[in-house]
Amino acid sequence: MKKTFYSKGFLANALTLLLSVALLPSCSDNDEPDNGGKNPDPVAVSYGAYVLNQGQDYAQVEGSLTYINPADNFSVKNNVFTNVNKRSLGTTPQCGVRYGSKVYLGICDSSTIEIIDATSFKSLKQIKLDAATTGTSPRGMAIDNGKVYVTMFDGYVARLDTASLEIDGRVQVGPNPETPAIFNGKLFVPNSDGLNHAVGYGETASIINLATFTVESTVKVPLNPNKFLATDHNLYLLTKGNYFDIEGAIYEIDPSIADMQKEDKGDGYKLIAEATSFAAFGDELIYLNTPYTNSTLRYYAKYDINSGKITTWNAPEVIYPNELNVDPLSGDIYVASYYMNGQYPSYILPGFVAIYDKSFTFKKKCEVGSGPSCIFF
Repeated sequence: MKKTFYSKGFLANALTLLLSVALLPSCSDNDEPDNGGKNPDPVAVSYGAYVLNQGQDYAQVEGSLTYINPADNFSVKNNVFTNVNKRSLGTTPQCGVRYGSKVYLGICDSSTIEIIDATSFKSLKQIKLDAATTGTSPRGMAIDNGKVYVTMFDGYVARLDTASLEIDGRVQVGPNPETPAIFNGKLFVPNSDGLNHAVGYGETASIINLATFTVESTVKVPLNPNKFLATDHNLYLLTKGNYFDIEGAIYEIDPSIADMQKEDKGDGYKLIAEATSFAAFGDELIYLNTPYTNSTLRYYAKYDINSGKITTWNAPEVIYPNELNVDPLSGDIYVASYYMNGQYPSYILPGFVAIYDKSFTFKKKCEVGSGPSCIFF
């Protein structure tokens, strides 16, 4: 699962998450976005899924990148970065996006950003992050209008220009920001304050005006915000709770207000469902719930944004789910899972991705690397 706080022993064996959405590969090598940056590759000649596997730093299991090709019966290429570039991807790959002809990967514990060719996986540039100028420990990414916005766990958002492949700005946000989303020209950043978990997790989000690249407001949100997700007309937030008596959940956010302190009166956020991971496809949210303290409460569901109806579905092929995402073209659902080592999930053994169609019919199981935690297209 995606890391939420950093204690080498506990964190490496505890919680990991992540999901960004992009397309692979397109007929154009131009990184300038079409359609206002909402779809940089509107006509894709082929497509596939990238899976970032975090590995296990404590056990010296390296992180890796897997590519799954649905056009070839979901064929799998594991460890593609290392095989092509003859070097390690780094320690704890955390986030990634496809934009134009390139893939951008955030390597959290190595504090690097790898920029690779989307089809050959060849490294085009490695950016070594610096606390004084860029921020360090990338956690999440969002793309818009020729820019990749990267949250840094030391409290910053960096802006990476896809033409120059340089970081051309940064802005300070709240403590330990996680996965952001862009909605109505603004970047919504969840501040988890994960490094302060012994005292308590964060309850704020920073809202960045992209035109000025400044924080225009900081608002209160539910405990331990982890991931914003934007659809065509709505904005949602996944929170992680405290992993014990406060469960993770999905909330619909009203982005037009400046104060989100009131919980259940429709004054800022509306509880949708308890969940630990989610993604969107059309007018539906697809999500799973795997409470850290009670795996018997595990379930999979979809939420119809228009009607508010929740429908559960089954995924018996999954052993210990960690993350999911949805192919934006086909609607196929990819669920990353650990294998079990006795009673507990193994963070050392290779994991797998189970694939379902949009009607929740099982299609394929793909073996991937150790600790699969981020899937994007």
